[in-house]
Amino acid sequence: MIIKNKFIKIFFIFMAVVSCEEQNVQPTINIEEAYNKWKSLGINSYQINQIKKCFCVDAGVKVIMTIKNENIINLEDSTGVVKIPKERWQYFKTINQLFELAIEYKKNQPANFIIEYDDTYKFPTYIYVNPSNKIADDEFEFSTYNLIPQR
Repeated sequence: MIIKNKFIKIFFIFMAVVSCEEQNVQPTINIEEAYNKWKSLGINSYQINQIKKCFCVDAGVKVIMTIKNENIINLEDSTGVVKIPKERWQYFKTINQLFELAIEYKKNQPANFIIEYDDTYKFPTYIYVNPSNKIADDEFEFSTYNLIPQR
């Protein structure tokens, strides 16, 4: 019974350590290739949902963004009721800005970097960046979904 209990404790400690390790997920398509596919679609005006998670203003707020000619023209909470003040729009990113952000951070070889793409439009649906394991609270992530192209 003592050996069984020790084994169980060792197993749980091992699982805790393994599950805490972060991994870099390598997508099947590189950022520049996905960006070129996105740009080739010519979608410059659209509506999209986004969540930014970080140690910053509006972290975790689900928003609906309206983009016209790659400029944010409206930003509201996911219920469509509360308008986000214009001075806070800088914390959210258009699709082109997400690509540019990902390209820049990837060049700097962050400690952790994950990017996932939409199957149809190839825009980043998820970006996670931890620039350095030596600095606390500098990591961030964007989840972007429900693209509705506008003409």
